[in-house]
Amino acid sequence: MLKKIRVFAQNIYDSILAEPFALDIREVQLLAFLYPKVDWSKVRYFKGLPWFAKKGFASAMAIPSTYTFNHVHIHFKEFDPKKPYQLVTLVHEAFHVLQYHETKSMNSYFAFGFFRKFLRWYLAWYFRRVIPNIFRKRMGLSDANYDAYRYHVMETPAYSIEPLFGESLTDYYLYPCKVYEQQYARLIQEDAAIESPTNPVLLFLSMCITLSIAIIKPILESIALLFAVLLGAKTWKSRKKE
Repeated sequence: MLKKIRVFAQNIYDSILAEPFALDIREVQLLAFLYPKVDWSKVRYFKGLPWFAKKGFASAMAIPSTYTFNHVHIHFKEFDPKKPYQLVTLVHEAFHVLQYHETKSMNSYFAFGFFRKFLRWYLAWYFRRVIPNIFRKRMGLSDANYDAYRYHVMETPAYSIEPLFGESLTDYYLYPCKVYEQQYARLIQEDAAIESPTNPVLLFLSMCITLSIAIIKPILESIALLFAVLLGAKTWKSRKKE
């Protein structure tokens, strides 16, 4: 019985705090080369999707840190840089980090937790497409949601970088970093090409949602984490020491 309780507690802990990991130096250099404007010291990487996205279709996502003003977390369902498609996914999510940077969602004290301009704009554009999908086009919820994601104004440029980078993958694996960078300087992304949402109602709705999440999420998660630790859950750090 005690073992089952500890397993339950550990599952709660792991669902809230995914396992952190560090990129290899080659991937670090790649992101710094592709997105030179970004302060990559403010980005953390995790194995496992956030608890609220585990049943969705996403294989990775870049979300705000719940407990800081300026950090961004990239979560992967799985990540192996030796697999080309997962490296392409990293480049895609890193483009979103550039969008965080350009919307001042990584360098402003008015941005905390999930209350970031990036997320407010993302939700506003999402609502602009998903609402007509459901009520005008009569699409099913799943199809409406996927369509609103795949053709999202802030997803389109992130997807456009994928084939450009994909064409260079063979050389990326083959050549040293400096040689690769000299050959593919055209891949450098200086501008995230973000359009500001124009619908004030959707912007206000997005502001209310992100502000509510920024306040409620850390409270609920902190209570759950305290409960899990008291029942015997171990942190990722303590497990690595064992």
